[in-house]
Amino acid sequence: MLNKGVIVATTCSDRPLRLTANHLVWTERGFREAGALAPGERLFSDMAKTTACAVKSVVAETTTQRYFGLNCPAADSMVVAENVLVSTFEIMHTIPAYWIKYASKILGLQRASRVGDFVANLYYSLVVQQ
Repeated sequence: MLNKGVIVATTCSDRPLRLTANHLVWTERGFREAGALAPGERLFSDMAKTTACAVKSVVAETTTQRYFGLNCPAADSMVVAENVLVSTFEIMHTIPAYWIKYASKILGLQRASRVGDFVANLYYSLVVQQ
């Protein structure tokens, strides 16, 4: 996906986290969109959500970047990227996470991903883009 994202500098890592503004990041208040994060907001750098760190800054990308989706049926579709706990999805987490977790067992990960991407794109075109 080509998009202008955000660069999130944190105390979690020396390297910034670069992701779409709508990508979900786990905070002490639950999932929040990366573009809505504020300096000082507490994040977590581990799957157990026990090691806290903080947002230093959130800066919008000035150029279009290529972002890649990641479908991960394990660990409830959450990963640690640049030492920050994030969802593998944008905007919504629960429904896509359950879809990948269970549909991938029946359809296989690639087919479940393709069907999930089709449904998500349809949803975005019908509901979100309006």
